[in-house]
Amino acid sequence: MTSPFTRAFTGPKPQEAAMLPGNRFFVRRLSVEGDDVPGQVNLALEAISPFPLEQMLVGFVTSADGKQVLAYAAHRRRFTAEESFAWPEDCQVVPEFLALCGHRPAADGIVVHRSNERLTALAWKAGDELPAAIVVAELADTDEAGIAREAAARADLATDTPVENLTGALAGAIVEGDLILK
Repeated sequence: MTSPFTRAFTGPKPQEAAMLPGNRFFVRRLSVEGDDVPGQVNLALEAISPFPLEQMLVGFVTSADGKQVLAYAAHRRRFTAEESFAWPEDCQVVPEFLALCGHRPAADGIVVHRSNERLTALAWKAGDELPAAIVVAELADTDEAGIAREAAARADLATDTPVENLTGALAGAIVEGDLILK
């Protein structure tokens, strides 16, 4: 049995977050203003989605200045029953590419991540807090150079934009109410 004294020094146990394949989400970068950012994101997603938001997994990341969001959504049917049952109970569900949003180049650049199953590329423009483009593809469909070229093209970056390649597992957990991504 754990005493309250022990819990005070060990801290709360982190709750796992389900990191889902980014190629099952659609992503939009939106301008927002005012205090009701969630309401603005919901209205924008409702306008472009053929499905009601209640049937979707929806979320967003806000820039530090609060004027831009990176909104993402996926219909729940894009995930099999087996995948849904594998998610921890009451966990935060997010696309894998969110774990890469904290790793941005100082100038224009492309960050390409290789996992065991897919490649993810985030194209960054100098000074932007949110990626200009996100591309996700299965390993069988492309390679690092190909996905970097596609991300650069979608972000209107030069073909010789520097590329940084990363590997390793992406993970997330909820610690004291905050989503921590690695």
